[in-house]
Amino acid sequence: MSGNLRYPQSVLDKCPPEICRQIFLFACSDDGSSGRSLSLVSKRVHDISRVVKLHSLAIVGFPQFFGCATMLANIRPEDRRVHHLFVSNVPQYDRPDPTMGSPGNTSRSALHEHTANAYRAFKQILSLVAPTLQTFTFVFHIPRPSIILPVSLPHLQHLTLYGPLSTRVDPATKNQQFPALQTLELVHFETYPPDFIEDIGNCAPALKELILKPAWASPTLHNDIMASLHRPPGATNPIIGGSTLAQGNLPPTLDYVYIMAGQKPLFAHGHLARETHRSMLKRVCLMARTDTRVKALQPVKLIDLSSTKADWLKSDSQ
Repeated sequence: MSGNLRYPQSVLDKCPPEICRQIFLFACSDDGSSGRSLSLVSKRVHDISRVVKLHSLAIVGFPQFFGCATMLANIRPEDRRVHHLFVSNVPQYDRPDPTMGSPGNTSRSALHEHTANAYRAFKQILSLVAPTLQTFTFVFHIPRPSIILPVSLPHLQHLTLYGPLSTRVDPATKNQQFPALQTLELVHFETYPPDFIEDIGNCAPALKELILKPAWASPTLHNDIMASLHRPPGATNPIIGGSTLAQGNLPPTLDYVYIMAGQKPLFAHGHLARETHRSMLKRVCLMARTDTRVKALQPVKLIDLSSTKADWLKSDSQ
């Protein structure tokens, strides 16, 4: 008797697949949770949603680096449509956690090997989603071996990079291209390599907005940016204040450069830190008055790296 029971069709069962897919696309604008939930509703919903359930995806922690790389490699290319991506090696919390990223008792050599393996998994993830990726936020509290990213992303339009830059860049990353990149935001960096500006100019030829928010004031960044905006092509690098300016020019397509003179140092940071901040802030404001492309940002406390996912979920880029 029970085998002959017929259950009434739901609204989704009656809805054409094309309409369902559009509804699912709007639903899948979170960290991937909605896509995973849709897969559990029914076989029909699973089949219809498979091409949109990865529309927006967050990957947090090295274990997810490995798991996500394997998952993406094992699904059909047409189901691998990731348009908005968040990747962090820093644990994410609703509130900042002072112990974030603590390695515990792991030995230095084991930690280095684990980090190297995770970075390879990260590169694999980028390679797999490259055909569709449009916006990307990357949080990495270990110095990155590339100025931008280690994999070319032909359709990437908005990129935000949190964390320190390595002063020595892997030469293999210099040939990566981001031809559609419109906005590049660098946050929480301190030092940078001498080819910092040159790599941005070469890798992102269509860049419209560059946003620079160093963790603390830099004694050289404002001079390097000003020189890159006004240096004639092929000109040699002059020496200012005893140091050679960074080489290369920013793309001629650039409309705006937003610069923050680092976070305001506390009294405990010392006189030199406060003086460097004051000097950079003064120079950036002067740049903004003489070049309409330069915009001085008010120094504020930067978002904690462990809160970046929550900020990403609230952003308009998804």
